[in-house]
Amino acid sequence: MAKLSPYGSEHAVPLAASTLVGSSPLALIRLDGEGVSEVHALIRWEGHAWTVKDLGSRNGTFVDGSRLEPGVSTPIYEPEELSFGGAECRWTLVEDEPPGVLAQNLRTGELVCAREGMLALPDTEEPTAVALSQRSGAWSLEQGGAVRELREESEVIVVGAEPWRIYPALAQPTTTFGEGGWRLEYVTLVIAGEADSPNVRCCFVDNGGIRRELPHRPTPYRLLSLLGRAMLEDEGRGAPDRGWRHRDFVLSELDANSGTLDTWVFWCRKGASGIGITDGALLIERTHQGFLRLGLTDIVFDE
Repeated sequence: MAKLSPYGSEHAVPLAASTLVGSSPLALIRLDGEGVSEVHALIRWEGHAWTVKDLGSRNGTFVDGSRLEPGVSTPIYEPEELSFGGAECRWTLVEDEPPGVLAQNLRTGELVCAREGMLALPDTEEPTAVALSQRSGAWSLEQGGAVRELREESEVIVVGAEPWRIYPALAQPTTTFGEGGWRLEYVTLVIAGEADSPNVRCCFVDNGGIRRELPHRPTPYRLLSLLGRAMLEDEGRGAPDRGWRHRDFVLSELDANSGTLDTWVFWCRKGASGIGITDGALLIERTHQGFLRLGLTDIVFDE
């Protein structure tokens, strides 16, 4: 993910796919310099490179000292220097990778970036809202048991009592995550333990027999065990209908509440992504009607 760093500072601010710069409260990069206009410049990902466009500011936008013509988009690359309104407001493009999804707490200004195809709010310990990259490259939002697609433009959601603005990324296939990793369609999930067991363990095995163990979180993996059994029970069904179970059934079987279930879903996905499953964020699939299932079909129970 691309970032801008204030000149001479080690701090860096991630860039959204479309980032407004200025003194306006709506600006993702909010500047207070005297020469900065309320709506000063726009930094945008154009599919192959980042560009910056001056939005008619009073004192101009500069790239490596050259003033830009207002309204004209100019490509920028690492480590070029950007100035907004004058030399006292200088920033350096320290990375120029494509954008990801990010969110900003509108009360505190805190920024949270997506990692491995997931954006967890308010944090990764007990997330109550999760934005998730789909195989199509689109992003969905899971919150309070509901699932919907994220909009193409930024939007504000409330997590707990805190307002967060989510900045979307351009659609990108999940194959961009974790180069050299494994994909769900090419591995087998091996589960040791049933859903009522206090100590379920799971690992992935590739075609060559190489194993990758999920981090030791036995309680959340009860969910994988339950959905794994559902997938095996539905073996005679076609792929689109196989393995789905409604969240009410899952909650009852696991004796869990909705918040706990959402946390378990997140930790299962995070565990898979963390050990190099490139599309591990899709280990558990969900629908807006409240159904869940595993995102792979090769499942073995280690009896």
